[in-house]
Amino acid sequence: MFPEHRELITQLKTSDAHFLNLFDKHNELDQKIKNVEAHIAHGTPEEVEELKKEKLRLKDQIYAILLIRRMGAALGRHPSLLAKSTTAWLTCPSAGSAQCPVR
Repeated sequence: MFPEHRELITQLKTSDAHFLNLFDKHNELDQKIKNVEAHIAHGTPEEVEELKKEKLRLKDQIYAILLIRRMGAALGRHPSLLAKSTTAWLTCPSAGSAQCPVR
């Protein structure tokens, strides 16, 4: 996943617990989907569809963190400040709206 960001992913997996949690959940879902599709585990087509949707949501969040971190590095922002605002934005139910702490 995202080979162009491999170095940053490795760094974030050791320095950002939220990122590591997202990354691990994504990989767990990927394995569950593979197991169901290979008939190793049981699951309905609807369940597989929901797993795939959740996996895509996680992938979108991971990619957003990667892009924000890259932009922050390019702008000279401190990673810890960027991490707090990234997490606040990604966890807000109405991300990008006036109700969120970060827009």
